[in-house]
Amino acid sequence: MKDAIIEIIKWIRESVRPVIVLFVLAALVLFFPRSWVLAIGLGDGFSKYRFVAFLCFVGSLIWLVTFPIEQQYRHRKRERYLDHLTEEERNVLKSFILNAKKTQAFRMNLAIARHLAQFHILIETPTTDVHGHIVFVIDEWVFSHLTKHPGLIGIAKN
Repeated sequence: MKDAIIEIIKWIRESVRPVIVLFVLAALVLFFPRSWVLAIGLGDGFSKYRFVAFLCFVGSLIWLVTFPIEQQYRHRKRERYLDHLTEEERNVLKSFILNAKKTQAFRMNLAIARHLAQFHILIETPTTDVHGHIVFVIDEWVFSHLTKHPGLIGIAKN
């Protein structure tokens, strides 16, 4: 049960769509005219779950209001992290920019790549290459940011 809840939270954090759907459904249950509910024969169901709908409505409203704030916080945190990369991290990211590729397999620098994945700079995929090395994908925003600012990873700007 705990794992299922964690997976649901991860799914919701990646996309706002499920929260918007929950918000709309909860709003329908809360604000649907009572005469219409009785006319379609769902009066007992709506009244029984009205409190749950209220909790879902308030929770999703709070989530939708705070989501842009959280996204901005993550964005600034990633920007600050990219400004203070270690030499090993620069070398790992440099290969993405120099080769103009967004995917790369790692064996030697796997620990560094996983560390960068913790900060949402790289994304670890379940895919492996022909040698069994784990494939990582660079985040789209990070790729474009490092392409615009190659000095952050020690590449001279042309």
